[in-house]
This record gives sequence, C-alpha cells and structure tokens, in this order.
Amino acid sequence: MQVRFASLIAGLRALGDGVTVVTPCINPPASFHGAAVLPVWGAPLPFYKSPTLLLSPGISFRLVRAMLTRRPTLIHASSPGVLVYAAIAWAKVLDVPLVVSYHTHIPAYIPSYTWAGLVGPMWWLIRAAVGAADLTLVPSGVMKAELAAHGCKARGIEVWPQAVDTAAFSPAHRSQAWHDRLAGGGVDAGRAVVLAYVGRLGNGKILRGRDGERKEAGFRARTTTPFSSPFASLSLSSSEKNLFMLKDVLARLPPHARLAFVGDGPARADLEAHFAGTRTHFTGMLRGADLGAAYASADVFVMPSSTETLGFVALEAMASGLPAICAAAGGLVDIVTRPGEVGFLLPPTDVGAWAALAARLVASPDERARVGGAAREYVEGKGWAPAVAVVRDRQYRRAVRAHAARKGLRARARREAGRLVARALMVVAGLLALVWALFLRGGGAGGGAGFAVPPVAAPAPPAVARAGRDMMW
Repeated sequence: MQVRFASLIAGLRALGDGVTVVTPCINPPASFHGAAVLPVWGAPLPFYKSPTLLLSPGISFRLVRAMLTRRPTLIHASSPGVLVYAAIAWAKVLDVPLVVSYHTHIPAYIPSYTWAGLVGPMWWLIRAAVGAADLTLVPSGVMKAELAAHGCKARGIEVWPQAVDTAAFSPAHRSQAWHDRLAGGGVDAGRAVVLAYVGRLGNGKILRGRDGERKEAGFRARTTTPFSSPFASLSLSSSEKNLFMLKDVLARLPPHARLAFVGDGPARADLEAHFAGTRTHFTGMLRGADLGAAYASADVFVMPSSTETLGFVALEAMASGLPAICAAAGGLVDIVTRPGEVGFLLPPTDVGAWAALAARLVASPDERARVGGAAREYVEGKGWAPAVAVVRDRQYRRAVRAHAARKGLRARARREAGRLVARALMVVAGLLALVWALFLRGGGAGGGAGFAVPPVAAPAPPAVARAGRDMMW
C-alpha cells in the first residue's frame, strides 16, 4: 500500500498537482515524494504493534486550519481505518468529492488477531465507508466482488490499475553475492536453488502439543489437536500468510533447495523457531536497491497467502523475472492471469501440490527461465505513469462527476421538499379558510364563540316573515 500511494503521490506532483498527506505515523517526514505532510494524533492498535499502523480520529489544529484555508479539490482516504471516517466528515463539511481506497481486507485478518465476532461489525463499518464515498478503489476484481457480495454498491467501485516499477525490479539486478546470501551462505550456496517469500511476516501463534510438536494457530484450515490443557482440544489453523506450511513443502524438496524469507513482522520469532534446523534464511526488512537485488537473485517466488487483496509483491517478483507460485485466492488471481505461462496458481493449503510444482521448478532451470521471462514481458507494460494517469484523469474525474450528481440530487430533493411543504401549507390554509367561513364567521354573526347559534326571538309579523324568506341566511 505504501508503494502504491508513494507512486501515486510522486506521479501527481510530477503532473503539477498539489498534494497534502495527512498521516498519524510517528515522526513523519516534513515532505513525502514532494507532498507536504500534515501529522495528526494516532494510537497503536492493541493487538498489532506497528509505528505505521495506527488508530487516528484525525484530530489536529493544523489540519483544521489547513482544511479551512486551503480547501482541497478532492479527498482520497485509505481504508479501512478510523481516519477514513474523519475524511468522510471533512468531505461533507467542505462539500468536496471523496475517494476511498480499500487495501487491507480486515475481515479476513480479524479472527487471527482478535475475536471473530467482530467480523460482522467490521463489514458494517466498511459498507458505511463505501457508501459515503463518491468512488471506492480496490486492488482487484476479486475484492470488488467480495465487497459487492457483502452489500456494497458495485457501481461505485472500481479497480485501481496494477503497476510496478520495472526499472527498480528487473532481472538485471541479479547478483551471485545476493543469491548466496539468500541461500544462507556455505560452500554449496552457489549451486542452491532459492525459493523466496517477500512480504510481511504476519501473525501466527505457535502452540506446543503433548508430543512436543509445534502447532500454528490462526484462522484457516481448522483442525483439532489434543493438548495438555484442562480442555479436551483446541482448534488450530495456519497463520494469516500461510507461511508455516512452507516447512512441509521444503521438507519434500531436494537438499540443494533453500527457502528465504525477506521481510519482517510480528511472526518472525515464531517462524524462526518453527524453521530452525531447516535450509531457511531470514534476511529481515530490505528496501531500495537491496530489495531489487534480492528479488532478482532468487530462483522461484512463493506466495501462499490467501488473504492478499493485491499481492503487489507478486508483480515485483514477476518484473524481476521469477516464476511465481501463488495461492489461487484474493488479488493474486488478477495478477497471474495466465497460469502455467506467466506464473502458477495453487490451492493455498495443498502441501502436496506446492511441493510437486516446486520440485519440478527446482529440477528444471529451463522452465524457470521460460516462465520467468514470460512474466517479465507480461508486466513490462504495467508502469506507474500510465496507472497514475488512469487514476487522475479517469477515476478522480468520475468521483467529481458522481459528487456533482449527488449534489444535484440533494438540491432537487430540497426543491421537491420545498414544493411539498408549500403545497401542504396551501392545503392547511385552505382548510383554515373553510373552517373560518363555515363556523367562525357564523359564530361572529350570532354572538357565539365558535359556532353559529340561531337567536331565539318572538314570532315575527307575517309581513316580516315573508321578507325574511327572501334574504340569504
């Protein structure tokens, strides 16, 4: 997500657009890819400690002053999160278009980090955010269908164009030194075939059974295993990224196959303990040229996660000329659109299928070269400049039109409501006039206080009585 927003902001600034970034990040820079940065207060999540993933209501005197003195043309908010609702409020106050981009599929992660009963309320919050936006951008067609299936209006949702920096991620950055580092070093590192995972090392609780075997707890592929606790059993499953499964895959591969984890996250310590004694190396977080070199210096890319909304790392791996083995789930399906030609899609938890395909690629440098070359060719047309142009010139403009249409509907609704009120007042006025004519005027003639009561009088002479019949009563 950060790469996508960074590339969008840099692209907008290159086109001459003014951009201000509102963020709750701790110690943010004064500027970000040429955009001014406006910090707001934020607090870390109780179940996920991260300096960049914070809860924030968007409270800041500087933000209020900036919004009121430099009214934006459009607001683009990242969702889900609390800050998006501050963006919704500002869009309504300033009467400007609102674009919401939905990146992290929180309902899929909730059971892994907290109570599964929060999934329903989270979907309610997501529907509220999508409903308030003039346009919602999602990373894949699969995610658009998922939102629509849960009650979000599909006509207000578009897919954010795929893009990757094909210069930063290229086979040209391959180096033997980085290949040997990913392989964990040693005298035989040069002949190793390296399978690499790049990304966040997501949450996965490791539990130990009676037999001492380590188990992973999360939210998928539920199994029941006896434990020494007072309870008879405990429901277990893999972590959000399905990374622990790769140990079983690696165990079925030839001895010269190695596994490398590039990245960091809350599950790193558990993963290192889980893979202890195996042919696995952890590089930690890499950025810039080191990240590009790590991609290009691996031999096969693996992404077993079934919760990826985009799978941006798969695009980077393909741009680096790697054959990618991906889970047939989420946004990865929109990336590997020609399985077997530009990459591979497999069921997320089918260890046998993953091991068989990985073994085939380990044994065949020709197939690795063929699929990796086709993958590189496939993504070469997916640069950031065309993607930014689509967002700016087509999708943002659609949001502006949708906002104007909503504004016109609201104006027409107000006019119609005014006409209805006017008609209602006319009807009431007519009824009051009728009541006045029938009762109040009669009461005034007869001296009554609301009803006309004929006066009691002595019998009139015959001449007067005849005259009375000719008069209007």
